[in-house]
Amino acid sequence: MKASGLNLVNRKKLDPDKNIRSLLGAKLRKYRDAEGLTQAQLAAVLGYVPELISKIETGELAPVMKLAEALNHRYGTEAFTELQPHAGREQAQAAVPEFFRSYISREADASALRIYEQRHIPGLLQTPEYATEVLRAGQRKSDLERKVDGRLDRQAVISGEDPAWLVVLLDEDAVRRVVGSPEITRAQLLKLLDWAAEPHISVLVVPAGAPVYPASGFTLISSEGAQDVAYTEGAGGGGEVIELSSRVAEIRRLWDMLSQVTLSPAASEKLIRDVAEGFEAS
Repeated sequence: MKASGLNLVNRKKLDPDKNIRSLLGAKLRKYRDAEGLTQAQLAAVLGYVPELISKIETGELAPVMKLAEALNHRYGTEAFTELQPHAGREQAQAAVPEFFRSYISREADASALRIYEQRHIPGLLQTPEYATEVLRAGQRKSDLERKVDGRLDRQAVISGEDPAWLVVLLDEDAVRRVVGSPEITRAQLLKLLDWAAEPHISVLVVPAGAPVYPASGFTLISSEGAQDVAYTEGAGGGGEVIELSSRVAEIRRLWDMLSQVTLSPAASEKLIRDVAEGFEAS
């Protein structure tokens, strides 16, 4: 039975060609209108607030997969779950600051990456559980899921058919730091060892007390037919993509200095494995 009182006046006009979120939202409004329900009525049936339905229909938000599955079931379609991953990824990318969007674009085209990290395992090598803990602070659940998915998607640059070369210099403190729980950290360290066993990936530990003190983590990006660029991490989650050759050269010299004080590949592997086994025993 169609509900009376549908407000069809002054509704925001939808543009399904704008982006994937808008396409999904337009489909939802079409199905809801055909059923004769208001946004509030559909929200009540599904167990969500009306504001969420409104924001999905106008393309402001992508639904989480659980809601997409509920919409599929209600309307007898596969459209919502098919579009949800793309809409969620699109939303996550839209939320990324411009400076980091530029970095991600360059990272995806890299032929070689050199990463120095002080605080935790680099995002390119993180497990879903570890990434969730690193990104958790101040995030709504739906936003957190999208950010984790976005981070994991970036791993394609080192896991595809023609992966980039990757060398990671990792402070010992980052290896020993518990993130989330000992179990999560142990699983992450074991995954790190799996990554390091790949022929195109090296992970070397900068031991505690090494006489080199960079102010922050950084990445050097090499791409075919292009000059190297660098990315430096800033306070509060900020950062900067550096293209000026003289500044990139300074960071490259810092990389060379760090490379002189790392443990050997075998010693780095042993330290990581020993720390992981220590978490298992605790």
